[in-house]
Amino acid sequence: VKSGKSRIVHDVVPRMLAAKYAAAPTTVRCPVIFRHTFALGAAEDAAAEAFVVRLQKFALNEGIRLTKPATPFLVDLPHVAAELAQAVHQAGGELWLLLDELGAPIVASTPAGASMFTQQLKTMVELCSLYARVVCTGSGMVALLTAIRAAHPNGFVLWDAITHVSLGREPSPPAALTMAEGILAAYATKWPPAVARAVTPQAVLAQLACNAHDQHTSPRPALVACLASLMGDARAAGSSPEGLLAAAVRALLRKLREESVRDTALALERMTVQQRKALRALAVLGLLPDARDEATADFVALLCETSSPPQLLPPYGILLSSWVAGDGSLSICSGGTRLAEPVNLNLAALLTFQKQIPMTTRVAASKAALDILVSNGVGVDQQGHAQGVRAPCTLEELSSMPAVKAIMRVLDLEAKARGSSKSPSSAQLSRALCAPTGSIARTDLMDTAGLAILLWIR
Repeated sequence: VKSGKSRIVHDVVPRMLAAKYAAAPTTVRCPVIFRHTFALGAAEDAAAEAFVVRLQKFALNEGIRLTKPATPFLVDLPHVAAELAQAVHQAGGELWLLLDELGAPIVASTPAGASMFTQQLKTMVELCSLYARVVCTGSGMVALLTAIRAAHPNGFVLWDAITHVSLGREPSPPAALTMAEGILAAYATKWPPAVARAVTPQAVLAQLACNAHDQHTSPRPALVACLASLMGDARAAGSSPEGLLAAAVRALLRKLREESVRDTALALERMTVQQRKALRALAVLGLLPDARDEATADFVALLCETSSPPQLLPPYGILLSSWVAGDGSLSICSGGTRLAEPVNLNLAALLTFQKQIPMTTRVAASKAALDILVSNGVGVDQQGHAQGVRAPCTLEELSSMPAVKAIMRVLDLEAKARGSSKSPSSAQLSRALCAPTGSIARTDLMDTAGLAILLWIR
């Protein structure tokens, strides 16, 4: 996630191929480059149709007329790509299929759909192998790697046919500093001099250190570039250089969480209990899988930093340790959009018996819940805090939290579908906000705000 994969596909590889051909045009086949980015949210059939249509248009631009594909497009996808590859080869060229966001259709599809898509990808690689090169990247690396590793052999094993390159690993400190200096120097040309002087490579790398934001970040060059781009022209009125950097860090953390949660959650649901336990042991204890289990060991190695003790690439470690229990069970389901049934049962018990729990216990539990939410970036925006947010101190702050607003919108929509104007949770918050300062309605809800949020989520 945010490791420079798209830049590799759209910029770096084409330039390398052009340079290689320019250096030896008589001995190297002319590279014919096809770029395609799979759309996020498009399942296997829609993704295959978009891919095949792009291949046909590309062929026409190259003066090649392909056989009209059969439908559904997913069935004919390997043959369309192979026909294009052979035509380019016959014309003296070499087709390069550069595919970005390959994990998108796998994450968006059902397990059966993801398996079918991966099998057709495998067939495409097999049919094109003599005439073309295929380069694939994907921000959904957990789900993507799981699907590719599980592809049915049927002639050859796709996993073994691939040269795997794990992008996004943390460079050595000297290399990280050198690359950060170059990246920031390029972006700083748009910034006011005071910001360019204050936002140093050292300050940026400190903000991206693995321990700076609960293992969500690392000082990898792509994150440095992403953070610098989020600062824009750094001319926001009334903002200090430190404030601008802190705002960019908060925006970066939101992007990292959004892009990694669904992929990781879906992949964990599709893994075996043993695989989840192995990944949790790595995330929590730094223990690698047994080397005798070669498939799991190879898979996990691609998700690790080059560090000792072993450590998962951020933010996978923090997500795994949050969602996977010691017995391999999950606390989430439906791609991270719902809580698992045992967690829901616990919350149902809390809702039923909360009045019987001593107030001191409820207050302490509420504070713990708010602290956990803050550690995951859910709270009131606040510069200077490690996560960029803090726990709410008033009901007004609680109600203004983006997460609380989103929860209330969903609950109210569900209530309107049932014929009510507001959900009970939304009505509870509105009553407390309208109550006089110091009233029991206000103080009770604020004292137990953390538990209230958990119950609203349920």
